[in-house]
Amino acid sequence: MILAHHAAAVERLLAVPGPRTADLAVGADPSEDDPSAGLEAEEAFGADCDALVELLTRRWGEPEVLDLTDDLVRLASGEPVPEPLRTLCASVRVLRRWQVGDRWLGVGVGRQGDNLPFHLVAAVGDTD
Repeated sequence: MILAHHAAAVERLLAVPGPRTADLAVGADPSEDDPSAGLEAEEAFGADCDALVELLTRRWGEPEVLDLTDDLVRLASGEPVPEPLRTLCASVRVLRRWQVGDRWLGVGVGRQGDNLPFHLVAAVGDTD
């Protein structure tokens, strides 16, 4: 089951110290000839993310919902943005985040451009 693989990947991320990101799934390159394929991929990745969020919520409670737009603006302005938010904000707009001990775990769906595939992403970072 794919969800079990995602959960195992999250556990591996948490086992390694320091900030990290990982692609849990990467979609196919979108077809320029079929614009509906991009919408279908977005919906599928959103559903996969929602299923993973539901599973992780059972373990760690309700996540905090972060809009990473402010981090992207800060980065574009030359202000420091800590990893892994620095990496994530270029493609992920909304991150669901849990506090796990002295670290945080987040998941979201990202895309680095209209003609690029969707990614289901997990990240861990140190609590400030």
